[in-house]
Amino acid sequence: MKLPNGYGSVYKLSGNRRNPWIARITTGWKAVEGKKPQPIYQVIGYYPARAAALQALAEYNKAPYDINKSKITFAEVYDKWSEQKFKEITDSAARTYKSAFSYCSPIYDVKMSDLRPAQMQHIIDTADVGATTRARIKSLFNMIYDYCLLHEIVQTNYSDVLRRPKVEVEKDKVPFTREEIQTLWDNLGTSYVDVILIMLYTGWRAGEMVLIKHSDVSDGIITGGIKTDSGRNRQVPIHHKIQPLVDNLMDQPYEYLITDKEGRPLSYTQLHTRFIAVMNDLNMNHTPHETRHTFITELDNLGANKTSIKRLVGHKRGDVTEKVYTHKDIEQLRKAVELLDF
Repeated sequence: MKLPNGYGSVYKLSGNRRNPWIARITTGWKAVEGKKPQPIYQVIGYYPARAAALQALAEYNKAPYDINKSKITFAEVYDKWSEQKFKEITDSAARTYKSAFSYCSPIYDVKMSDLRPAQMQHIIDTADVGATTRARIKSLFNMIYDYCLLHEIVQTNYSDVLRRPKVEVEKDKVPFTREEIQTLWDNLGTSYVDVILIMLYTGWRAGEMVLIKHSDVSDGIITGGIKTDSGRNRQVPIHHKIQPLVDNLMDQPYEYLITDKEGRPLSYTQLHTRFIAVMNDLNMNHTPHETRHTFITELDNLGANKTSIKRLVGHKRGDVTEKVYTHKDIEQLRKAVELLDF
């Protein structure tokens, strides 16, 4: 059947090819001396059968699109999307998306026009991370497709059919025992044991710990925090036992307190991975959040002031509205922290 003029063409390439059928359109004409003007072709794609090539050509004619855009890869879209998106969100939020993107390496070079739900769902289901990070991967796919639809890179939003990762049943939080904490001190030379001890004596969440910069440490106090209004910009005095550990980290010529061996800041996922490695090496079974649980439990058991505990860990204080820490406040917080005797 002859196709209409200006519709495009489909034909089979010679040789033994996986996708021998080509669909193409004419985008213009070029002058050739002594001959008729020659057509300028733009290839839509290559297909295993004539029917598939005709379908692609029909879809193009039904809703013409920029063919060059159809060749852009997942990684290229991510670069364009993140360049804009990361200007609108916090550094910590950007890191979560960077971490999610790192698990998408199997589809980095896949064209968005060729990407299918099964490929993305496989990444979500098999990523060796917790449900929170896998949910972030799904969120990344959603945002990538929103960007693609806005810029007419694709016509179908395949992220709509992706399944959410199953929520894992969280085990009861178990504080570190004093024997386990002593084991950590006995293995201080092991990588990242110092970080775990700092978390035990400060109550910082892992996600907060990786954001602390050298500039946040001053006069025996660490300032930082995320999550809620009560949790942000809170101040935690440094217990005298971990002061040398903090000093050693401060001696490193890096911007962030916690880094990898090359001085690059860690993501939450990277710190979590290193934390679990230490736990396995020392035959312990704890999550990073259990350092915070230990901090709160021990302070409560030792009779620390309730308001001080809330301020140290960033819990909402119904009876405290003043957010400015006075000298007296700091001394009360330091007194509470120094109660820790493990």
